[in-house]
Amino acid sequence: MLKKIIIFMCIFLFFTGCSERNVIEKTNAGYTHISMDVAEEYMEEKNVIVVDVRTEEEYQEGHIKGAINIPLHAIDGTVVGKLKDYQQKILVYCESGNRSIQASAKLAALGYKNIYEMGGLNQYHGEIVKS
Repeated sequence: MLKKIIIFMCIFLFFTGCSERNVIEKTNAGYTHISMDVAEEYMEEKNVIVVDVRTEEEYQEGHIKGAINIPLHAIDGTVVGKLKDYQQKILVYCESGNRSIQASAKLAALGYKNIYEMGGLNQYHGEIVKS
């Protein structure tokens, strides 16, 4: 009986420990990683830009409503045309979270101050629209 209780507790702790609710973690790369729950709260604020860093084709297949597309490979000094305010809150996502990490670090290196990397579209709970 004790063995079953220990196994149950381990499984319970594993699943509750893996949940990424309300996570806000500053990184050494100059951006902040946030969970999708936090990102969805931030999206309700005014003056927030949501940036999809996937390819244009991926973006057209489905993206977060209101998001703009700036593919990872296009993030360089010329990105300033779409992101003019270096102080504005910018939420960055991709498909799974890998490209959004790279893009967030690039944006921080370019001088943007409020970069929030929110992971991948596959974790998003809201409306996905097609172009």
